Amino acid sequence: MHKMLAKFLKCEEGTTAVEFSLIAFGFLALVFGIFECGRMFMTWNAFQYTIEDTTRRALISEDITAEEIEDTIRDSMPNMMLESDRADIDVIFTDYSGVNILEVSGVYSFSPIVLTFLPDSWSTINLRAESRFPMSWE
Repeated sequence: MHKMLAKFLKCEEGTTAVEFSLIAFGFLALVFGIFECGRMFMTWNAFQYTIEDTTRRALISEDITAEEIEDTIRDSMPNMMLESDRADIDVIFTDYSGVNILEVSGVYSFSPIVLTFLPDSWSTINLRAESRFPMSWE
């Protein structure tokens, strides 16, 4: 029995598999984390672009309403691979010293695909985007 145990302890076959199993989880978590960060920044960039593009288009419409701006943003979101029901959009017309300003802000609820590695508090990440343009001045 002692000889079998000594033979087993001297055997080095399979050490590579054991070392890989110790390192694999951290390596795969790092790789998937990089993918999720890239996906999150792509989503934020698409959401920011959608809000800015709609705000610029509103500059050429004199009688546009806040509801029409919000509808235009929601209609263009699927073109950027975004789900419109995940966005909360606020449109405000303000007047600063005779300058009419259009302020559009939004929050998009981003859900990472790799939820098993993240705590429950990170199951959704709020991405914020905003745009502000002068509409007219006196």
